[in-house]
Amino acid sequence: MGRETFIDFLRNEYTTPRFNPADIHKKIFELDSRIIATPNFDNIYDVYVQHETAGTTNIKRYYDEDVADIIRKNDRLILKIHGDIQTPDKLIFSKIDYAHARNTYAHFYKILEALMLTHTFIFLGAGLNDPDISLLLEDYNFRYSFTRKHYFIIPKKTLTPKEQEIYTEFLGLQFLEYDPRLDHRELLDSISELVSKVEEERKNIAGTNNW
Repeated sequence: MGRETFIDFLRNEYTTPRFNPADIHKKIFELDSRIIATPNFDNIYDVYVQHETAGTTNIKRYYDEDVADIIRKNDRLILKIHGDIQTPDKLIFSKIDYAHARNTYAHFYKILEALMLTHTFIFLGAGLNDPDISLLLEDYNFRYSFTRKHYFIIPKKTLTPKEQEIYTEFLGLQFLEYDPRLDHRELLDSISELVSKVEEERKNIAGTNNW
């Protein structure tokens, strides 16, 4: 297609339609996780969160120099690990892009590794064929084989039991399956239930701290 035609294509697909947030975007926001890392380069979730937080959420890309400083603060943060449609020249899309980013912005990947070591990740809508995610999980699992597993949510029948066993061994993942029928309704309902449990646990923690 050529670089210019490709960029125009991406803008027509991801920016021009002016997509509205879906219910699942809203529920993910209600989980109130301080840090969200996403390989998506569209702005649907970003725009929604900025509106809901009156523009106080930080949005950082893999090439920004102040990512580490923002993480050390208590502000909300969205990490765009493959870039942003607003700067299409820096999108990570091809294998060459992956290789260039890993060499040029190695400090960012060290930050992701640190987050994997200190936080429990819940992967929503991600693919195991993503080179960034696979490499990070593999490195993490073999360096720190006795640490807690991260959670990977997938539709039922995406992987066979044997495939799940292999991925669990090599990538350190705990798989959670849901029924994808009715436009992934079970996933939305499950996240809604998780929102309620998170809110309840925060109230319990606040009550304990008051004593």
